[in-house]
Amino acid sequence: MGWEKIFEYSKLNDYLNEHPTDQKKIRKIYTEIAATYTPSFVDKMASFFDATFAKLYDDVSLQSQDDIDIVKLSNETHLILVPNHQSYADFLGISYAFYKKLKLPVHIAAGINLNVFPIGMMFRKGGAFFIRRSFKNDFLYKNILEAYIFTLLSEQKVIKFYFEGGRSRTGKLLPPKYGLFQMLCETYSRLDTKKPLCFLPISISHEYLPESKSHTAEVFGGKKVQESSAQLLKIFKVFTKRFGSIHLKAGSPIYVNEIKDDVKKQVQDLAFTCFRAVGKGMMVSPTSLLAMVLLDSTSGALTLGSILERSKQILDYCNDFGIPLTPNLLNKNVVDEIKHSLDLLVENNKITYIEKPALGKFFYSVPDENRSELLYLKNTILHHFLVPLFISSAWINIFRGSLKNNNDLTAFFLEQRKMLKHEFYLPETEEMFELIKKIIAKVLDKEEFSFDESFSLSNHDFYQLGASLAPFTSSFSYIYEGYYVAALTLKSFSNAVFSFDTYKARAKEVFSLEQKYGKLIQFPESFSVPLMKSALDFFIGDGIVASVDDGKSFVVTKEAEISLDEVTERFVMLLNDFTSLNLKKFHIPTTEE
Repeated sequence: MGWEKIFEYSKLNDYLNEHPTDQKKIRKIYTEIAATYTPSFVDKMASFFDATFAKLYDDVSLQSQDDIDIVKLSNETHLILVPNHQSYADFLGISYAFYKKLKLPVHIAAGINLNVFPIGMMFRKGGAFFIRRSFKNDFLYKNILEAYIFTLLSEQKVIKFYFEGGRSRTGKLLPPKYGLFQMLCETYSRLDTKKPLCFLPISISHEYLPESKSHTAEVFGGKKVQESSAQLLKIFKVFTKRFGSIHLKAGSPIYVNEIKDDVKKQVQDLAFTCFRAVGKGMMVSPTSLLAMVLLDSTSGALTLGSILERSKQILDYCNDFGIPLTPNLLNKNVVDEIKHSLDLLVENNKITYIEKPALGKFFYSVPDENRSELLYLKNTILHHFLVPLFISSAWINIFRGSLKNNNDLTAFFLEQRKMLKHEFYLPETEEMFELIKKIIAKVLDKEEFSFDESFSLSNHDFYQLGASLAPFTSSFSYIYEGYYVAALTLKSFSNAVFSFDTYKARAKEVFSLEQKYGKLIQFPESFSVPLMKSALDFFIGDGIVASVDDGKSFVVTKEAEISLDEVTERFVMLLNDFTSLNLKKFHIPTTEE
């Protein structure tokens, strides 16, 4: 597009009329931002990726709901792709899939940090436009960026941006950033069109992540390495490895037909609707499934039989309750796919294969130093299994008499949800309650279930629920262990004011001591910087910790409704419950027992 088209955006045109000498400055900023999409270059790169992706990836799959025609959407709406972000490979994977499978070129919002020679030039020709990380008070820059987005919309370009604002370093979805949502709504409101603005959630699942080591280093406190041409060109070193598949799943379109008066609320609601849609669409892949199975065991090595048995239990749950699976887990050769992914993880030195010929058996184990890399994969799907965790926790509390009526039970579920709100995409409250009832009804082979029935279940029913759902509790133990470590750390500060860095360093010491001498810490991944940060946010939200000095420092408060000692004991009880649930050899009694 010619750069002059941006002056069709009235806000920028008005600015130029008032500041005619700024035209050269406007052009310079426009050149810094704008893509130079070149079809011939994209054709050549697609051919290049045909050859190279075949060496790196088994497949780049793109799924959408049967009744959704993405090409038709791109013609009938102003189409915006809204994916999560895990890897630099997302940029290539999405563009490649949409170009090869749908013949749709995509213009991608990228951070200015990626505009380094020569990769930046290649990205720009492939459709990337670059945005500064911060421009809060630079109104001219903001107007030019809005004007550029306006021209993309007016020319019916497909736009893609990562709603999280950057790559997740933990595998968990990050809460949405509002900036581009707001700009798209603002520019759309000034567009002379009858077509709706259409946000298409895209859930990205990698079977293996090229940046797994660097992500792990960062979550343990290492500094992010600044992008440079040398740094980005290191991506070519990955040609010695294999990464399984990249899976893309398009969700249901989210339409905006008009911009409301309360645009701030509309933007926030829109952002979280996209966020939740992406969360629901996150697919269980063979490697994320294996990460969950292998990391949930603290007993060391697992046989293939044990791995397949636990995998089947998780997959049965997914099939029963509509949790999306990658295409290679939907075919008839699921066992072969799991074996193939085990080989992939062994080949990439993430898990260890152990042969014991004398026993006629072979085992797989995860070295402690690799657990956090696998944890990334596990975290991408862990939110799908929150409700079984809540049911198992409630089950043992009803059994011991801690919950006595329907009100207690409802409050318990809400409290459990609140404890993890800083960790995950969460189902909305009513959705959670409906799923709880649906799961219990399914496990107990009932048509439906109401909470009132919870206190009249037979021993057989209680044990049936325990046997079916208790194994999911170990999947979350590392989080509760981390919160327990955070609670002990906060207790050590007493009335002293402390910085986050001081808290982080002391938490690491507490974790090491508890792991060595305590009885509760079982998982090496129970300490990480993001986990300590979200635990601190939880204690702030509960009023146990207060921020001072504009959030630069913190102090444990004395005025909280619930004391730090009480919360610490709550985590101790939860962890002991999880241990007893998973050590218990469930015998399901007959109805006569």
